[in-house]
Amino acid sequence: MRDDVERLSVKYGLGKNGFYVAATAIALSFYNKSDDIIFIWTWNGRSDNKKLNAVGLFIKYLPIALHLNDGVTLSMLFDNISTQIKGGISHTKSSYGVEDLDFCVEDSYEEDMFVCLLYQSDIYEYIGDESVIKSIEIISVKNAASNNALDIQILDAKKEYGILLDYNEKQYYSESMKKFSGIFCRACELMLKMDGTETISHVKNLLK
Repeated sequence: MRDDVERLSVKYGLGKNGFYVAATAIALSFYNKSDDIIFIWTWNGRSDNKKLNAVGLFIKYLPIALHLNDGVTLSMLFDNISTQIKGGISHTKSSYGVEDLDFCVEDSYEEDMFVCLLYQSDIYEYIGDESVIKSIEIISVKNAASNNALDIQILDAKKEYGILLDYNEKQYYSESMKKFSGIFCRACELMLKMDGTETISHVKNLLK
């Protein structure tokens, strides 16, 4: 349903990144039975082929914090996310990021305990750049763990489209991750079928 994701993203001014931020928020809220959600999303700043080849550190890790009580509708959620994304990008040069979020929780936290949403579109496809990159090899590392408790990676390339969960197996069972991935995908499907007036509690009831 890639075209439907594009349509909804344009309708609400979310961008596709924002769509998956919304799905992550709903899935985390449902899975953890909590209305208060905070996680990290990544912004790569390379939205087209010209920027793809630019030199420099573009990637930013920015927080999303939401309170999903019963009265919040999907359109309200989308507006909130859009505002936070635009604000996060606008103020990336300020002291703003995950290191400033310890005031949000009662106990101190470790940065690698966060869930991180990774959506880079087709940034890994180097079509037409054979003169620069001859080939790409994936080196397998035995018993590798995620940098975070859980990385939710959206695979959005010409030949593949889906979700990949990269998680710390010392913290999660594989069965738990399979369950979470199902919730995430179902949340995406539900959002695409709704008109924005439905409440988050209604969406979560359909996830049961």
